[in-house]
Amino acid sequence: WKDVECRYDAVPKNIVPAKIADYIKRHYPSNKITKISREYHEWEVKLSGGLELTFNKSFKIVDIDD
Repeated sequence: WKDVECRYDAVPKNIVPAKIADYIKRHYPSNKITKISREYHEWEVKLSGGLELTFNKSFKIVDIDD
């Protein structure tokens, strides 16, 4: 898969890498992941609060868009 989007619920937890899930849980505990996209060099995550986070292939945060 390349993109998974859920409009009314969270993306299934089993497709979210553990390091990304841990980061979201620690920094944005009241938000759900509503969209996740992966490419060779990065992962993009959209949260229920409207933020979009970009992680590099080592799962380090590289960009935050609101």
